Formats: sequence, C-alpha cells, structure tokens
Amino acid sequence: MKKNEIADCSISVLSKVAQANCRFEFVLSVPASFAIDSHRQSVEQVAKTVSLPGFRKGKVPKDHVLQSFGEKIDREWQDSLAKKTVNIFLEQQSFRAIPPIVYSWKKLDQESDLELHVSFEVYPKAPEIEEIDLSSVSFPDRKEVTDGDVEKKIDEYRAVLAEWTPLDDMERICEEDRTDYRLISLSGNEAKKERGCLVKEMPDTIRKAILSSSDKKLEVDLPQNWGNVPGGKYFLETYNRARKIPPPVDESFAKRFNMSSVDELKNEIRKKLNISIEFDHIEEAKNILQEALVKKLSFELPLTILEKEVESRASFSSNKGLKKEEIEEQARQALRLFFLIESIAMRHGISLSQESRDFIWSQNQPGLQGESGRQRMAAQLIQHEVLLFLLQRMNWLKPNN
Repeated sequence: MKKNEIADCSISVLSKVAQANCRFEFVLSVPASFAIDSHRQSVEQVAKTVSLPGFRKGKVPKDHVLQSFGEKIDREWQDSLAKKTVNIFLEQQSFRAIPPIVYSWKKLDQESDLELHVSFEVYPKAPEIEEIDLSSVSFPDRKEVTDGDVEKKIDEYRAVLAEWTPLDDMERICEEDRTDYRLISLSGNEAKKERGCLVKEMPDTIRKAILSSSDKKLEVDLPQNWGNVPGGKYFLETYNRARKIPPPVDESFAKRFNMSSVDELKNEIRKKLNISIEFDHIEEAKNILQEALVKKLSFELPLTILEKEVESRASFSSNKGLKKEEIEEQARQALRLFFLIESIAMRHGISLSQESRDFIWSQNQPGLQGESGRQRMAAQLIQHEVLLFLLQRMNWLKPNN
C-alpha cells in the first residue's frame, strides 16, 4: 500500500471491545471518498485484463466493464477495500495484529461513510521491568577456588595419564586392577580363558575369589552354569596382573601440560577453575532471576499463539506423561518470559553482536533447512544478553563481566 494512501485516509473507530486473550473487536468508519476511489481503482484493474466482442483487451469502455463484470468487481472491491482499511488502521494505531484478521462489512454504501467490523488478536504488552518487584530475589555467594580443588583436578589429570603397570607376584589385587585368568577343571582341562578383565566387572564368584587372596591359583565353586561352563569346582589361575599407576606430580608431569613447573601448572589450573566457577555462578544467577520473573508475570496471552506453543510442547519427549493442564502452564510461562525478554531487548536496544551472529550461522545449515535452528539460537542468545543486562541493573553483575 502506498504511503500517501495511509496519510490521506483517516479511519475512525466507532466502537471498540476488548475481549479475553488479547482479542479486540472494532467497528471502523471508512470515508465514502476513499471507498469511491477504491472502487474506481478496482474497475480500472479489471478493465486492463478483460476483452469483449468488438473491443481489444484493455480497451473495453468502463460502462461495458461494469455491465458485464459488475459482480466480480464488487466482490474484489469489497475485499480489497477491507484489506486496505485494516492495514491503514493498524498502521495508524500501531497495533501488532496476529493473523488471521477477521472482517465483515456492516454498512456498504458509497453514498455515505462505510462501516467495517474487524476482529483480531494482538501481541501482548509485557510489563516494564521497573514495574516488576525483584527486591526479594537473592543470589548465592560466589564459591572460591581452594587448594583442595586444585589438588582434586591434578588427581583427575593423573588418573587420565595413569599407565598399566605389572603387579608383584605377592601383591594383593584390588577391584580397580585388571588381570588375565583362566578356569581349569579338576581333571586339568581349560574351561574358560579371559584377557585384560577389570576385576570389578567380573562375575561375583570369580571377583570375590580373586580379591580374597594374593595367590595366583585358587579353587572356586561355580554355583551355576556360566555360559558354556557347567557349574561346579574349578581351579582359577590369574596372570599378567596389572594396576594403573598415576605419574608423580613433578616437573616432568607439569611439562606434559606445557608448563615449566608444578607451581605454574597449579596456577593455570586455579585460573581455569575460577573461570568455570564464575560461569557457573552467572548461570545460577540467571536461572534464579528467570524463575523469579516467571512467577511475577501474569499478563494474558493470545489464544492463537498459546495453542501453537502447547501443541509444540506436547510433542517434546520430556513432556510425555504430563497432563494437558501442566503443558499449558509450561507454555504460558515460556511465552510470558519470551515477550518480556523481547520487550526489554527492544526498549533498551539489546541485540546480538556480529560474533554471535557468525556463531549462529556456523552452527546451522544455510537456507530454509537451518532457519528454525537459527531462530531458536538467536532467541536463546538474546535471552542470555537480557538476563545479563538485568543482573547489571540489579548491581549483582559488573558491566562487561
């Protein structure tokens, strides 16, 4: 629609009824002059496309066009005029309408102003953040990295770098060790042979026997058949017994992490643990703030959007077994938070950085195949930025943290 059409036509409201679920009904007054001009345009549009005997296409006189195609013109004019009227009205009133927009003519007479009945839902207006009382929200204190945390992380590294080392013949085996073993019948025949088995993963009878003694040859009594091995008494022999021995914490250990000393390694570990704790602390605060916001929000939602959200969430595997009422409440909470986040982002100019946009594109397919994924990630990142913004407003988080 041309801008001058909107500027030159003033649609007035004869009546307005606010209904539940963000739905409004209006009766609009359409100036007769605008209706007449719209009708003329409809006639000219049809005249360009039709032909009659004795006239070339597009050259049929308008009175002939009206006589032959009057009903078609009226139908198209009424629909076109209604759509133009609705668009002008929405533009002038700054409504964010949600399709479908339902309209019907109450008065259709070019001799006087026309009347159009219009019904539609609008996107909800979330409250301003200043209107939400968050004074009772409290956040946990940040944890500090201790020497014990550093030592625990070093032990984890040592466990990863541990190497299998043969055990002495007389050393008792433990559950974390591994061994080869075989079962030999009392007559001397080999009944079963296994290699590289972790003791803790062995059948109970075998495991308990191995743990009970440092002897490499024991007698065991299988209470029942074990696969192809019949129950009964056997000799159990273990060999190639080994234990994972972690490396000592020394300069050589530090160099495996490109550090020149153990102290340098510990300092680097402490730095990384601090980063991890800070990240977890902020995420915990975001979750607490988000839950507090959800509890404070109670504004109405458009039924069209709510129904789609409920339908979508009903298909989530995590929601299987939930009652419809529970899914509906879940949908309401998610939508209210979404509209609040959107409102805050728009009001305060919060947008995604180019780095974030590049990340979104790197994680999703180009074109239509990845569109839903890009939209979902963009919404998540905007929510992240808005929650950080709110934490800064609450003086919990310093800018650029």
